[in-house]
Amino acid sequence: MKIVSKKKKKEKTMTEMEIEILATLQHPAIIQIYDACDYGNKLYCFMELIQGGERPVYNYIKIS
Repeated sequence: MKIVSKKKKKEKTMTEMEIEILATLQHPAIIQIYDACDYGNKLYCFMELIQGGERPVYNYIKIS
């Protein structure tokens, strides 16, 4: 899960657009977004779990 603060209106709009786009994409190199919920000034994104940190994801993309 990723939690995003929505303090500025421009940030809110850009984040919502990004989530909408990512939710429609399906590719092995792109983390899947399953759902997003808006509560107050925070946006909660439920995403695919990638274990092992940043380096293994890079290696996965490089190998694929």
